[in-house]
Amino acid sequence: MPNRIAFVVFLLLTSLAGVGQDFPTRPVRIVVPWPPSGNVDITARTLAPAFSDALGQQVLVENRAGAGGTIGTAAVVKSAADGYTLLLGSSGTVTSGPAVFRNLSYDPLRDLVAIGPIQSVPIVLTVAPKTPVSSFQEYFSLARSRPGRMSIASAGNGSSNHLAIELLMRQANLKLLHVPYKGSGPALTDLLGSQVESMMDQLTASIGHIRQGRIKALAIS
Repeated sequence: MPNRIAFVVFLLLTSLAGVGQDFPTRPVRIVVPWPPSGNVDITARTLAPAFSDALGQQVLVENRAGAGGTIGTAAVVKSAADGYTLLLGSSGTVTSGPAVFRNLSYDPLRDLVAIGPIQSVPIVLTVAPKTPVSSFQEYFSLARSRPGRMSIASAGNGSSNHLAIELLMRQANLKLLHVPYKGSGPALTDLLGSQVESMMDQLTASIGHIRQGRIKALAIS
């Protein structure tokens, strides 16, 4: 991870070099278009101190969640193109989102400039403490016995988690009850409390709870 952070900081400095010799003269914002405690938020808060050290200015993380990450993304597109507002995008906000949502106010290819990749994170299928399964085969059997009633949470409609659920249902011939949340953080809270039976999520946000035995991991991409 330290080597990856150093590489990303290098890309950031290289990309912003043309903004101006005195840049930055004030704090820089990284907009996370999801709520706290999800994969993108955790990643942004991990990178921000290294960015701050490299730039010599405070780097602030701002959560602007809603509509599958499109609200925060649109806010960045509308901001001044001066290098002081950055977007920590994800597959949900810059690839699958535009393919799912109609009439978006932005076009990622036209309105955003990529600085560089940060991470590639697997998606994990987890179940709540009270869900009576311990393996994917048991999950599959229980879901097949209750078509359309086994609840599964995602970070929101159009997110990569949501598309992973749709892919699972198609390939395994399952009918699950998709419960979209406004980010992984709120979904994880309900999963931990067994308010929802299962969840598809990036490993970054779930790994701590899995290691502590608070939720069970059944499969990983």
